[in-house]
Amino acid sequence: MMIDLHTLASPTLKSTSEVHYLQSNDWEISLKGYNGFQDTQLLDFEGEVIFINFWGTWCGPCVSEMPSLQKLYKAKGKEMKFAFIAMQDKPEKINSFIRKTGYTMPIYEVNAKFSSEIHPKAYPTTYILNRKGEMVLFERGAADWNAPDVHHLLEKLIAE
Repeated sequence: MMIDLHTLASPTLKSTSEVHYLQSNDWEISLKGYNGFQDTQLLDFEGEVIFINFWGTWCGPCVSEMPSLQKLYKAKGKEMKFAFIAMQDKPEKINSFIRKTGYTMPIYEVNAKFSSEIHPKAYPTTYILNRKGEMVLFERGAADWNAPDVHHLLEKLIAE
């Protein structure tokens, strides 16, 4: 089932008094780069504002939110780090998806097992982290990531 992008709501940007930090082993995610991006580790992004999206080419809601993610990446990709992590996919499916869509965002695949604390329980799952490694947003499910409130949140985090 495909979800129409026009029906996607903005992510829930609710404030929380509970601050979640990534623990040292949460940062230990080895990533294989696609779409012209080099292999890296999430640890290389530490100290930056980071947008992490776990998705799959097989996941209808994941694919439905991709146009808004591409727009967000195009607008903010030079100011912060993005990692679109394909899960439970084969390299040929990922490459085919990239060729078919023409997306330019940094797509990765996990190279090894990683912490169950950050491992998604459903797809898509998105995390936004500030420069201190605090998780300021956690969203499970498809959303319109190019919404004005998302841009406002990211601009605030980038300025900190």
